[in-house]
Amino acid sequence: MKNIKIILSAALTFALVSCHETFLDERPFDIITESNFFQNQNDAITVTNSIYQSLYGNYTNNLLPLNEYPTEAVTTRLELNSSQGRWDTWQFQVGDFSGIYGASYITINRANILLDNIDRIDMNIALQERLKGEALFLRALSYLNLVRVFGGVPIRTTSTSGVDNLELPRNTAQEVYDLVISDLNQAAEWLTPKTALTGANKGRANKTAAYTLLGKTYLTRATDPSSSQSGDFQRAIDALNNAIGVGDSDLLLDYASIFQIGNENNAEIIFDIQRIDAPDLGGNLTPLLATGVTNELFQIPWHDYLANVDFYKTFEEGDSRRAVTFYDRMQVPASAGGGIVYFDPNLNPLEGSWRRVDNNAQVPASLVDVHVPGFRKFVDMGAIQGNRDRNNYVILRFSDVYLMLAEAIAGLNNGPTPEAYEYINRIRRRAFGVDIFSPNPLVDLAGLTPEAFTEALYRERRKEFVIEGHGWFDGKRMFETFKRIIVASASSGGSLGLNNRPKAIIEASRIANPRYFLMPLGFNLFERNPLLTQNPGWE
Repeated sequence: MKNIKIILSAALTFALVSCHETFLDERPFDIITESNFFQNQNDAITVTNSIYQSLYGNYTNNLLPLNEYPTEAVTTRLELNSSQGRWDTWQFQVGDFSGIYGASYITINRANILLDNIDRIDMNIALQERLKGEALFLRALSYLNLVRVFGGVPIRTTSTSGVDNLELPRNTAQEVYDLVISDLNQAAEWLTPKTALTGANKGRANKTAAYTLLGKTYLTRATDPSSSQSGDFQRAIDALNNAIGVGDSDLLLDYASIFQIGNENNAEIIFDIQRIDAPDLGGNLTPLLATGVTNELFQIPWHDYLANVDFYKTFEEGDSRRAVTFYDRMQVPASAGGGIVYFDPNLNPLEGSWRRVDNNAQVPASLVDVHVPGFRKFVDMGAIQGNRDRNNYVILRFSDVYLMLAEAIAGLNNGPTPEAYEYINRIRRRAFGVDIFSPNPLVDLAGLTPEAFTEALYRERRKEFVIEGHGWFDGKRMFETFKRIIVASASSGGSLGLNNRPKAIIEASRIANPRYFLMPLGFNLFERNPLLTQNPGWE
């Protein structure tokens, strides 16, 4: 599918009218001239490719900050009155995440265009069904993101190609979940295993991805007070076991190899967004995670995603994920003594957080004013310029299947069972470099209360998936545990009053406000669709 994006860039020039990046409330985004399009299967492939093209910006520009800044793992150097500073401290405002709404409907509309028109093309039936399955998967992914962020939203299952019928009321969250489940069940029937997607088709939606997202949907609904249904935990378990049963995905033994450039679309990757080193087709995370990199040496980013010290400390000695996750070494300028320094989380950051590699001496804070490490994951040190990162952006991994199974089994049984422990411990064993399928008392979790198991599961997911855009969504499924961890982490570090802080203090009373379970819709959406209503507490 790397090649697909090259074709897409040229094809969309004449096939699709360019749209605004921000959603103008359900206005038509992509207008297909049906008289000269959808004539053959290549037209159908081109439109399907355009659906994928719409994903990346929504994930890295919108969903990533929502899922990472409010968690205990990530902080920022920006002032508290900046967007990042407010998200870092749970001071959300109306309109903060409206980009998710608009970008998701762009994807949905492109999927609907394909679904509305593809059946009139005389083409190979197997290919036709596969493309429809891809469109349904991507539409379901977008609606799942919308319902997780905003709750119930207007449902559109036909394309917007004019200016009529743009005003729709919100459907209930239950109705959105029902559509997602229906789309994914049909997608699972039509999509092929990953092993059938070779050459330029690598990276497309596949049967395992449909089952995995279906399991995530049931698990999310099971813990959503507006929509949960009896049997959802078991439905999640069944869907996730179906994902395993496809047989085309597995854990890699080496955590670092999952993210290595040149090893994309490996056995652990179930679904990711394809990127290549080409204008407008590369990734954009390196400038956000690192302002300069030289031979594995990190120069701390000034503004964006920084690691919170408490989160760094949660990585136990021997956990191989720490070296993959963080840049905790950097080259310092001559004014700070030159050479290489490494991060020591046990130092007093007011005095200095780094030690010199050559003599282990503490570097004074007056010489190196950064107090936390940065993130390594998704940094492309070989990127020749901005927006040309070669890293694919991962949406679903096989380790997620195991950890969701642990969560669903514990939810079904009101606490952990031996099977739930086995699934979480397989992830831990991989992290510590021991045999994945052999019990190991030095690594394995055991004997936890239901509450302690939930916290252990949340923390394991954060260490496994940080910067992959899972944090807020995971936290919502374990909301009381999530809020307790956030308050404890913020209170331990924010009192230092540092500019580039361990996470600033967050008031427990603010996090306790139930309105934070859903984000507010932006004011502009109501101007263009007066049938919309605001989420509770944000009126």
